[in-house]
Order: sequence, then structure tokens, then C-alpha cells
Amino acid sequence: MTAEERNKLENKAKEGLNGTVWEINLAEMASGEGAQSKKKETAETLYFENLQVRMQGMLDKGFNPTNYTIRLKGKDNAIIVWETMQTSEDKGIAFWRGQFEKGSKSMRGVLSWHLDENKKIDYSFKGTQKEIAPEVKPVAEAPAPTVAAEEAAVQEVPATAAEAGKEAVAQEKPPAQVPGKVEAPKKEAKPRPKWMFWRR
Repeated sequence: MTAEERNKLENKAKEGLNGTVWEINLAEMASGEGAQSKKKETAETLYFENLQVRMQGMLDKGFNPTNYTIRLKGKDNAIIVWETMQTSEDKGIAFWRGQFEKGSKSMRGVLSWHLDENKKIDYSFKGTQKEIAPEVKPVAEAPAPTVAAEEAAVQEVPATAAEAGKEAVAQEKPPAQVPGKVEAPKKEAKPRPKWMFWRR
């Protein structure tokens, strides 16, 4: 696969992730003896929108949405890996990495929160894609006819059949005449006298 072909596939995967919402369980990765019992889990939501990613819990700490990158790995490039880095003025730096298979609605990953140079907290997370119901726009109702419109409609209808006949006659136009030509009145034929038909 050429670099151009891979770039097209990664852009397609990035656009496919955009607009999705994932409900995750964020668990602190404790170390040392009894680490399993010391894990703390928090329910969070990841939002991928406008080609950026955000989580409300980190947003409240000053970590604004950031752009994310996409890498493909595995057989047939079936695994999609996304990564981003978010910064806060007084809460340090957060490194995110998540992955899921194409067509899957399950995701897992890690969050490494560096509060300063000497302190960091690592988290793992698992989650599923949230189904978003399509937005249904209400159908606009036609406005009710006003009193003025009803009165205008009544005035357009003739009051009686006689008035309707008058209007029809008034609309009839006389036949057009050719300019400069005046037709002479027709003369009635006079009957011939009987003696004109008698001959010897």
C-alpha cells in the first residue's frame, strides 16, 4: 500500500469517528500490592465532534477539545487507533490513546495525566458507542386563514346567478375590426314584379 492510499484510508476512518459519542468507564491504574482493590472507576463520556475529542470530566479541569490523529494497524488495517494531547494552564498535560476494530462499537484505551514533572496518574478505559437518535424536525402547520382573507374570498364570488351572467356578458369582447376598413350596410333584396317573368 502506498503512502497516499494509507492517508486516504486514515482520513476516511477519521471522518467515520467524527460525530460519535462513547460511554466509557475510566479506571485508575494503581500499582503495588493490592492494586486491584485500589482501582477507582469513573463513568465518563467521550465526544468526537468537529474532528476534535473532548471529555466533560477533563473539560471541567481546563482541558479543552483537541484535534486527534488516526493510525491503522493489524491485519487488513482493521484496527483504528486514535491519539491526542490536551493541555491545561494549571492542571498539566493529558495524553489519550484509544483503539477499536472497524465496524465495532467497543473501544478501549489509556489516559496518562501528567500533573507536573514528578507526578502522573494513569487510567485505562473501556466503553461502547452510544446510539444517537436522529433529530426529528417538527412539521410547520399552515397558518389559519384570517378574517380579512375570508371576506376577500366571499367578495370574489358573485352573489347571484344573474350577476354571474352579467359579468360573463361584460367580459365578452366585440369582434376586432381592421383599421381603415368600414363595412357597408347590407341591402335587402327586393322581390321582382310578376310581369317581369311573363313572356310571349
